Amino acid sequence: MNRVNNKKFTLIELLVVMAILGILLSILLPSLKKSRMATQRVVCMSNMKQIGVALTMYLKDNNQHYPPQDEYSSYSNWFGKKGVAAGATRVPSLRPLNSYVVSDSVIPDDAEIKVAECPSEWRSYNWFGSAYRPNIRETINNLHIIPVTESRSLFEIKSPTKFVVFTEWGSFKSVAGLPLADFHYIHDIVGKPRWNQLFADGNVKFTTVPSGAISGEDYTFDRAH
Repeated sequence: MNRVNNKKFTLIELLVVMAILGILLSILLPSLKKSRMATQRVVCMSNMKQIGVALTMYLKDNNQHYPPQDEYSSYSNWFGKKGVAAGATRVPSLRPLNSYVVSDSVIPDDAEIKVAECPSEWRSYNWFGSAYRPNIRETINNLHIIPVTESRSLFEIKSPTKFVVFTEWGSFKSVAGLPLADFHYIHDIVGKPRWNQLFADGNVKFTTVPSGAISGEDYTFDRAH
């Protein structure tokens, strides 16, 4: 007669299995996190490249001049959805680059412009309408002109391959030397100031921007540099 083996795991054996699983998870989770961050960074770069194409088309249609701001604001009113922050409530139909990335002939006021949303950072998209902003910070020699009804020309940029036209919000804080919160480090570990940047020549790079550095070896926020 066959005997049924009813042997069960002991408590020690269960604890050993759990310990092994814990070790495996501690090894795998950082790798999974890095893989997810890398994927999100690639999606973000794709968004920026689409913005670059839209900007190139806009420049062609406007005698190589960049869009002006509709008001004195360091927020991005060039592109994206209607934000909720003061100075960022311009509706999508009045943001000049949207017509180059949205196929609809009429853009509703509550339209979502998904290419303006970085998969790693939702705050800026919800607050300001876009996770990306043009280089119009008033304290830098950039694309901003007063009065805001005027705009700079592509030909005024000394180094198109190095001049940042669009970037991410954390990058601007770093350029200004302002303190960064953990959520500003969206594509890397906290403490590494690297962001995606769209340059005037249409190229997109993942670039280090140290605190207070308006210009670096491979980038500049100063159009005269």
